Amino acid sequence: MIKKLCLFFAALIMIQVSLSTPLLAASQDYILSGDKRVPIPESYLISKTIYSIGAPEGMTSYFDKPQDLFINEQGYLFVADTGNNRIVKLTTDGTVVGIYSGDPDSPLRSPAGIYADEVGEMYIADTQNNRIVHLAADGRFIEEFVTPSSELLRDTFALAPSKLLVSPTGYIYTVKGQNIMAMDAYNRFRGFLGQTEIGFRFVDAFIRMFASQEQRNNIAKRNAPYYLNITMDTKGFIYATSLDPGGEIKKLNSLGFDLFKHRKNKQPLGERRNIETGEPLTPRFIDIAVSSQGIITALEELSGKLYQYDQDGNLLTVFGGKGTKKGKFSAPTSIVNDSDGNLYVLDGAQGGIYVFAPTRFIQRVHQAVDLYSQGEYLKAYEAWEEVASINENYQLVYSGLADTLYKQEQWNESMDNYQMANDRSGYSNAFSEFRYVMLRHYFFLVVLLIILGVFLLFQCVKWLKRLSVEAAQEAERGKGRMNVITGINLSLGVIFQPRQTFELIITARGRLNYGAGILILLAVFLVRMIYLAVIHYPLESMNIIESNLLLESVKLLLPPLTWIVASFFITSISDGESKIGEIFTASSYCMVPYLLMMVPLALLSNILSLQESVLFDLLYSGMWVWILILFFISIKMLNDYTMLKSTIAYAASGASILLLWSIGLLWYVLSGRLYMFISGVVREVQMSWM
Repeated sequence: MIKKLCLFFAALIMIQVSLSTPLLAASQDYILSGDKRVPIPESYLISKTIYSIGAPEGMTSYFDKPQDLFINEQGYLFVADTGNNRIVKLTTDGTVVGIYSGDPDSPLRSPAGIYADEVGEMYIADTQNNRIVHLAADGRFIEEFVTPSSELLRDTFALAPSKLLVSPTGYIYTVKGQNIMAMDAYNRFRGFLGQTEIGFRFVDAFIRMFASQEQRNNIAKRNAPYYLNITMDTKGFIYATSLDPGGEIKKLNSLGFDLFKHRKNKQPLGERRNIETGEPLTPRFIDIAVSSQGIITALEELSGKLYQYDQDGNLLTVFGGKGTKKGKFSAPTSIVNDSDGNLYVLDGAQGGIYVFAPTRFIQRVHQAVDLYSQGEYLKAYEAWEEVASINENYQLVYSGLADTLYKQEQWNESMDNYQMANDRSGYSNAFSEFRYVMLRHYFFLVVLLIILGVFLLFQCVKWLKRLSVEAAQEAERGKGRMNVITGINLSLGVIFQPRQTFELIITARGRLNYGAGILILLAVFLVRMIYLAVIHYPLESMNIIESNLLLESVKLLLPPLTWIVASFFITSISDGESKIGEIFTASSYCMVPYLLMMVPLALLSNILSLQESVLFDLLYSGMWVWILILFFISIKMLNDYTMLKSTIAYAASGASILLLWSIGLLWYVLSGRLYMFISGVVREVQMSWM
């Protein structure tokens, strides 16, 4: 508990620091925490703009609706100048090196994609001509690739290339609807890869089973999501963007299997909600670039923002966007990165290329990620510490530090950092290793503690049983009002002899001490707070720092209290013998398993990892089943009902509870609206008098 309180105060200090840090004040870059944007230091700064280069007089742009941008190993930029039916080759400072329109007898028409190899030879998606054109570095026509002949393709199939790349093996890959199409250097079809599985729907199968042929023909065919763009990294993996919900970015191997869906971070890609209107969003990544370090940058069409991820799917930064300010775009269409880490963004509307240089902050982040992937864990740790020195509130700092410490087998320190990063899975893995080491070092002490624990548990059960028996005997022979201690000890009888205990409540009618029931319910709330403070971090459903005392008390005490009212009403109209005081006492007694099990469960959780949560959940659920059974026994014994009548009364009481909650909620809403109405009338009257 002390550790959690320390973390709470540390979080407050971090928030204060983040609010007072001038570095973040001017930055519009951020990362995401759920649907919330968390500001970070500037990650990229616009260094220059390649705009209106050599544009003829009267023209505002050198390019006309350019659709694709590529940079080859030589460092040259290639622009698919779609509206001008040409390819423009530039240096990175904007100097035009060459302009290529293809074979004069068969010029390019609306080229939408460009790929250039290490010597400058170009492969062009000549979209309107329905072909792929291969040009030499000087622009000479070499060959063309047209729709391949294959029995696997329909007669109506058209190549219609848009985005393409060429692998080191000579295969040409081009985006083709739901697939990525592969051709070899001899214009032979080599198959499709990467189609997203659309899954099975029982409704479709049911309709097709019973529908007529005409009805089946009218049923809309379900298609896999379409691909938008592709690129390839230095290792030969194909990175693609698609309209697949939850799989907008894919990393495909040679067989077409998506490796990115198995990433460590399963958080959704992009932003899923409009921060201003709250409406749901579906990201549309129209282009993607991958650096030599494996850093993935995706261009989102609707917002114009650039989202950058590592290989585990961790969001490193979000920057850019549409607008008229410096570093903003009108209609970005393509993105590439060079060997120095600079990003080049092609704006199709403005006809310009914006060059972004990485800041020291994001360079250190990339360095830390790269060092970790290479197994340089100590150096990666130092790099993450440097990132923390720039901005210790950067969410990935603690994850990065924890991962490097884990690889260095510093389990305890990695657990602390995983907790700061709110990574329960990572914490659990580190804890499992830490537990294994402790078990090996203190094996005999652990065995001794287990034996001692079993012995103490046995003695505790005997002691509790003795207290309940003595209280039961005192309740049977007593003549005056039962004292509080006797009432509390009597409640322990529901653990060992629930039927007899509830019968004693009837026997002691008029002598019950309701103070015992009140103390039990207050103890239930106190135990809940202790449980939240003691439970192991990977298994906790709520942090005690984030808990609301009023809400916790309502969640715990409202069900038994409304049960008392509902049960009294139901039993009163169904020949029940119990009075409300007896129902209150019995209901409080039913909560005794909660008192006895919650703290031991919390203590037990501290030796369990996330992988063993099934055992914890089983015990926790079993406790609540036990409590519900006790409530059933109480309504049967207090009213001397048959099993059938008890079942009906039990179900009716449960339904009444739901009714009471509904009425309470309705009253809360209506009273709130009535208050707003009266307040509005009062304000209008006051304004009319002014």
